[in-house]
Amino acid sequence: MDDLDAQLRAVTRFLLFGMSACLFAWALFPGIRPYAAGMALGLAVSLINMRFLGMKIKQMTNIIVNNERKRFSLGYFTRVATAVLTVLIAQELEGVNVYAAIAGFFGFQFVSAAVGVASLLKK
Repeated sequence: MDDLDAQLRAVTRFLLFGMSACLFAWALFPGIRPYAAGMALGLAVSLINMRFLGMKIKQMTNIIVNNERKRFSLGYFTRVATAVLTVLIAQELEGVNVYAAIAGFFGFQFVSAAVGVASLLKK
């Protein structure tokens, strides 16, 4: 479980760095403001979904360790609902590019793969 926490902390740091870079680009370059805002929004939702999935994995691990007979879900539909809600919000907001927001959803997957490979190479 400590390895999962370390991975989540590392991915959180990278995603927050990416969000700050998007907000920095939004402030400095007016031409790419919609793309930077959309990417920051997508990365924020990706971060929320990542933290939610990490919490659900910890709960599932506790259920398995305690040998409880309990139905359990990883919250797939909750994570999909946050993604759909973000797309709807991006469509309604004028200065946010929807495609950049959708691209930002995949930030967690790419960053977690990179952090996982880096941790394997370190060992």
